[in-house]
Formats: sequence, C-alpha cells, structure tokens
Amino acid sequence: MSHTKVMENQSIANPSDISSTNPATVNQPYIPPQTKTNVMMPILVTLLVSAVLFGFGGYYLGKQQSNSQTYSVNQPTPSPLTQEIITITPPSPNSEKSTYSNQKFAFDYPKLWTADTTFIYEHRSGCDPDTFRCTDEKNIVDIRSNLTPIYQGYTNSEWFNKIAGLTTPWESGRDVFSKLATGTTQEGKSYVIFKQAPSANFEGEPLTLIAGYVLDSNNLYELRLSRFGTDQEGLSLVKSLIETVKVK
Repeated sequence: MSHTKVMENQSIANPSDISSTNPATVNQPYIPPQTKTNVMMPILVTLLVSAVLFGFGGYYLGKQQSNSQTYSVNQPTPSPLTQEIITITPPSPNSEKSTYSNQKFAFDYPKLWTADTTFIYEHRSGCDPDTFRCTDEKNIVDIRSNLTPIYQGYTNSEWFNKIAGLTTPWESGRDVFSKLATGTTQEGKSYVIFKQAPSANFEGEPLTLIAGYVLDSNNLYELRLSRFGTDQEGLSLVKSLIETVKVK
C-alpha cells in the first residue's frame, strides 16, 4: 500500500512525463532578451536627427532675421507723399546773349540784336544810305573807346570821378548830366551810368542819351544808348550791357 503511493508520487514528478504532455513549449522560437543598448539606440538616433534639424532650422531662421534687419536698417523711413508743383518758364529770346568784341574790350548783348562795327541796335528801318538817318529806330548803342581825354580840361579818370560824384544834375555848356547809377563790372572794373540831355542853350538836333563809362586806369570805355523808351528802361538796358564789359 505504501509502495503503491510512492510510485504514484514518482510518476507525477517525472520531468519526461511533463515534457510529453506540453509539446508547444518545445516549438516556440528563442527570443533573446533585449539589452540596454538595443533599447536606447532608436532614442539616440531620434535625438540626433532632431538636433540636426533643429540646429539647421535655427541657423536658417537667424540668417533670415539678420538679412531682414540689415535690409530694414539700410532703407530710409518713407516720408508722406506730397504733391510738388514745378513751374518751368521758357527763356525769352532776348535773354540769349551774343558777344561784341573789338580790339579794346568786349561785352554781351541780346542775341536777336544786330551788331555793326561801332554800334549795335535792336531795330532800324526806313534808313537813308546817304544820311544814315532812319524813320524808325529802337535802342541804338554806340560803342566808343576813349584812350585820349574825353572831355576838355579833364583827364579820363578825373572826368569819370566828376560824373560819378554828382548828387544833382550838372549843366556844362550844351549838355546836362545826371548820374543814374554806379557799380562794378563782372571783372571788377568801376562803372558809372548817367543821363546826358541837351541844355536850354543847345543848338542843333536835340538827342537824349543814357550812357555808361567803364574806367580802366586812365582809359574810358563808353556805351551810349539812344532811341530808348523811359529813363528806367534805358538805365536797365545799359546796366545789363555794361556789367558784362571785359577790358582787353
């Protein structure tokens, strides 16, 4: 009785009997246990790729911001738009100049005028070739170089100073002299502009002049305007001519 119980217990504890009753355990594939390195490898790769992408993205973003800042610094702040009105006035034909020149001096005059040897003029018509008189004349300018005394009893410089120092009209025989303006030419020579009108004792054809002297040492260079409009018009014309005188 006791022997039988022992045998039963031994049959239950026999490993071969246990293996034969569970054949599936023999057919399962062997799965090696995962090491720490195998587990961390995907994480490391992911972190490395992320770091590379993040670094490149940060560099690109910083570059774009740098370029944007540089551009904004170089560009001025735009001002509000305003409408600017520009008026262009075409030059008058008489504002264009020509140059008269002789052996002594030169000066500029309106381009549409006519120049002769000893005078220039704006307009002449109906002229008699024998008497040189014209029925219609406007702004005739005689050109004179006085290297010898121009007025009896005075040197040229004394005569210039006499006219330039007038404060009231001065009558001298057949003429009355009235100073109109003084100044200097573009090259620094002194000039005086005056009106010369016939006096009450004048005999002959009366002729009123507005003339200008330019003094160079003891030499006088003279422009004598006749057939002009008002005194102010004559003064403005002679002034525009005499200021351009250049002595040779």
